[in-house]
Amino acid sequence: RLRKPLRMAPLVRRCRKLWLVLALAGLTFTPPSFAQTANPVSLDPPAETAAVLSARSPRNADDLRLIQTQLQRVVKEVMPATVAVEIRGAAGSGVIVNREGLVLTAAHVVGRSGGRAWVELPDGRRLAGRSLGANQDVDAGMIKIDNPPKDLPFAPIDGGPELEPGEWVVTIGQ
Repeated sequence: RLRKPLRMAPLVRRCRKLWLVLALAGLTFTPPSFAQTANPVSLDPPAETAAVLSARSPRNADDLRLIQTQLQRVVKEVMPATVAVEIRGAAGSGVIVNREGLVLTAAHVVGRSGGRAWVELPDGRRLAGRSLGANQDVDAGMIKIDNPPKDLPFAPIDGGPELEPGEWVVTIGQ
């Protein structure tokens, strides 16, 4: 039995574990605000920003502004797919990773497979789903949304090159 309906704003204020990790450079995402589009949007940074991101550290305030601009681009595209999740009273955040309604979240939120789940989108819609299971070793779990809407925002997992130590990443969640 679930507690009262989950609301995104209070969860954000609780500042739970930040979840989705995205590289600031070299990732391609389908635009979450237009989930019905099949054409990916490149979040590759402009050449000047790419040079700053590949350096060991920013040299000055101008470099930091370039990084900030890239960060804002990434967050704007991915935030619509960042959701609140609740399973058996446990709450956390997740990211919708495909148009079929798969949600990546933390294993400690999902627990075991088959549990009733609720996913709340940033626009306030609450969607029912089921937990699919978890990998406790990497603290990753999956939820499947039942009957996902056609306009479901998502940010697919990129199969690009492996991240190297020292690369810039962004975490989004609560």
